[in-house]
Amino acid sequence: RSSNLCQELGQVSYIFSDKTGTLTQNVMELKRVYIAGNIYGDVTAERGFTGAGQVVAARHDRQIGESIDRFFEVLAVSHTVMVSEAADSTLKYEAESPDESALVEAAAAVGWTFAERVGARSVVEYNPGTTTCTGRNAAARRDYDVHGVNAFDSTRKRMSVVVQYKGEYILLVKGADNVMLERCAKREPGLDRALRLFAEEGLRTLVVGRRTLTAQEFQAWHAAHGAAQRSLGDRDAELAQAAELIEKDLEIVGATAIEDKLQDKVPETIVKIRRAGINLWVLTGDKL
Repeated sequence: RSSNLCQELGQVSYIFSDKTGTLTQNVMELKRVYIAGNIYGDVTAERGFTGAGQVVAARHDRQIGESIDRFFEVLAVSHTVMVSEAADSTLKYEAESPDESALVEAAAAVGWTFAERVGARSVVEYNPGTTTCTGRNAAARRDYDVHGVNAFDSTRKRMSVVVQYKGEYILLVKGADNVMLERCAKREPGLDRALRLFAEEGLRTLVVGRRTLTAQEFQAWHAAHGAAQRSLGDRDAELAQAAELIEKDLEIVGATAIEDKLQDKVPETIVKIRRAGINLWVLTGDKL
């Protein structure tokens, strides 16, 4: 029995492997962000996002500070994360995917703390001078009325929320670079360079964008989205069509780079596989 197994292994020329959760630990940590021509964070850091202090310091420049806030506002609001308060008054986030919670935690670290969800309202506590998650000690409360979520799926490769804040309707979006960049109103060269760098560092990238909607655009989307939700036909396709009405002409406000660490002994195993003359193909949507 063992002899036959060895013979079969000797005939292997290709190995096809999933990446997330197989080669990697499926433990997501934000390492870097790109905002307004600048990169914050250190890919070599052992734990988490080390760029919070850099971000807070950069806010002293008014123009850069506005860009930083527009970026982290998206991370703090555009998600489906649930939040609860622990016994020690710290906030605990629960998300459908680990990368969503990593982004919300990073936003909290720079003063954009997603504090609670009350019905269809997301409450964010804004404290631009902080570098830690401050829970309910933030300086200002921001209430965002969430009118709908355009959900992520493998075809759309993006998710967005439509919110109302201070009378304005705002679309907040994050998604894969290829689908986001083809929907942007203006493309800056620095973003392309940052995305290439993040990919070379083995990081998972998301592009972050936003758009202010007119009342007419909001009403058209809201009617189409509501009709799709009530549909007895292909509901997912109709919801995607409704999202297409507004997910265009986006203002790109930055990009995120998340690390999913390799499982123990994966690098050594890959070296042995290659020495044996076996080709390893990784099946992933990420850039490698």
